[in-house]
Amino acid sequence: MVWCYPLPDYGVQFITENELNLFGNVTEKTMLEIGCGSGHSLKYHADRNAGELWGLDISQKQLENASRYLAKNNYFLKLICAAMGMSMAYLKTILI
Repeated sequence: MVWCYPLPDYGVQFITENELNLFGNVTEKTMLEIGCGSGHSLKYHADRNAGELWGLDISQKQLENASRYLAKNNYFLKLICAAMGMSMAYLKTILI
């Protein structure tokens, strides 16, 4: 016999950007996401007409996942594999 209980009404609930509106209007803005992971936040901003989007992550695998995910949604962004602590001089050679 299998017992099945309904899911509770409580638990972790996140406040969304739509509720907080921390970024405001990103139309034509240039944005860099540090720790972009799978690219979902980049897509969120691309969907809202951000002008230029860059993603930085330490994991090449995550960037590959992000690239695939974004390409499926017709977004082709600049993704960089580097650690947050990289020197600005090095990052400038990549970003410019």
